[in-house]
Amino acid sequence: MRRPVMIGMIAIMVLLAGAATWAFAKYQTKNQEFTTLQEDNDQMRDRYGDAIGEIVAIQDSLNAIVLGEEEARLVSELDAESRLTQTEGDLALARISVIKAGIERTKARIQVLDRDLKQRGVKIAGLEKMINGLKRSVADKEARVAVLTTQVDTLQSRVTVLATHVEEQGQTIEEQSEDIEAKRREVSTVYYMVGTKRELTESGAVVASGGLLGIGKTLEPTGHVDPVRAQPVDTDHQTVIRIPSDRVEVITGQPENSYRLQVVGGETELVIVDPESFRRVKHLVVMTG
Repeated sequence: MRRPVMIGMIAIMVLLAGAATWAFAKYQTKNQEFTTLQEDNDQMRDRYGDAIGEIVAIQDSLNAIVLGEEEARLVSELDAESRLTQTEGDLALARISVIKAGIERTKARIQVLDRDLKQRGVKIAGLEKMINGLKRSVADKEARVAVLTTQVDTLQSRVTVLATHVEEQGQTIEEQSEDIEAKRREVSTVYYMVGTKRELTESGAVVASGGLLGIGKTLEPTGHVDPVRAQPVDTDHQTVIRIPSDRVEVITGQPENSYRLQVVGGETELVIVDPESFRRVKHLVVMTG
């Protein structure tokens, strides 16, 4: 009677030991699954946190591209066509290039983030919504930059046309100014010649006429002045002619009220007081004695 009881107790103990072993093994499995799940959850949290951090950084980059203010400033500058030069247009394009480069860098970061999350199997509706928002923001800025670039290109073309027109007008004005200056000099310039009676007669600037038997002749201008000996004077800018003698006589017919003679330190100064009247006679012949 005692032997069957013993056998039964042993059997029960074996069953209990097997059950305990199975329960322990199951516990170990569950514990491992829990640990793995916890690790996955921690990794997921880390990835989520990293993704949020990257999204914030990208958003900061987008916010740094203050296209609204930049666009308004550029458009304001570009609309002032009368002040826009080729250099300013180039600077505007350079600023737009900087903006475009910033957008491209941000766009690349979004693509890397999106690809990284997909490769890791992170699929969270909130993150996807935020990433899609970033993509829309980038696309909007790209579209506005494209519009700005077109505006700059158009205005630069117009500036080029205007610059060509201005250059042509400038050349015309310069030519006209040269013509005007040449005509002014022609009108205002008087050629004068100074010499003794003999010198002036030999040069053909004056001729003796009148009188009787060589007596009482007067000198009269011939209208010919030796271009080698004659000196030009622009009466618009020069109103004093210095003559190295204190005894002079004006032979030509300049109106007497258009000039005056004054002796200064052994020399005579012919002071033109009415240039317009004085230069009606284009040659001035002065005889020294």
